[in-house]
Amino acid sequence: MNTFPPDQIDAVASMLVAGAVGAIPTDTVYGLAASLSQHGAIEQLFAVKERPSTQALPILVASLAAAEDLVGVLSPAAHCVAEGFWPGPLTIVVPCQESIATLVGSDDKTVGLRVPNDDLTLKLLELTGPLAVTSANRHGEDPCHSADEVAGVLSGQFGIDVLLDGGLRDGAPSTIIRIDDSEIDELREGTISFDEIRAYVEKNLS
Repeated sequence: MNTFPPDQIDAVASMLVAGAVGAIPTDTVYGLAASLSQHGAIEQLFAVKERPSTQALPILVASLAAAEDLVGVLSPAAHCVAEGFWPGPLTIVVPCQESIATLVGSDDKTVGLRVPNDDLTLKLLELTGPLAVTSANRHGEDPCHSADEVAGVLSGQFGIDVLLDGGLRDGAPSTIIRIDDSEIDELREGTISFDEIRAYVEKNLS
């Protein structure tokens, strides 16, 4: 496993685009990441994580525009929520093409999208394009908050290829909602409360 500091982010991006599985800092915790253009890397990510292949991976994108480039124009409700809470710790599950759903392990033609509120992570995403990302840990264990924790947990024969050291990350997990047309379903509450999201939509989407 190769570890790089933030000033060598270009090298990390190149490795991810070429098919490496990496560990990267986000605005919440460290995540395992693989390029959407590399099916083999996404399969390796599932294996490193020991994550069931039926438990879909979310995708990090650099912006709302990048999200819509990936899955198409969001519904008015999803677009409203994204404008209000991205970048930030909010994952929005929306409809997507079958090819994308299959790639990340979704069986219902949906995918979770998020724009992280972190300059380093956003710079990486601008270099790599969308990344399939899940928390950096073995499935069912606590997420890693530092590069040292990641190296201790996920190095070895079946570990990760590259690690971007972004220092300590101590954020809470993202809130997860699902939006289908105008219907908002609450899947996991995190830093952002469901009440806050609903109040924002009621105020800004009439």
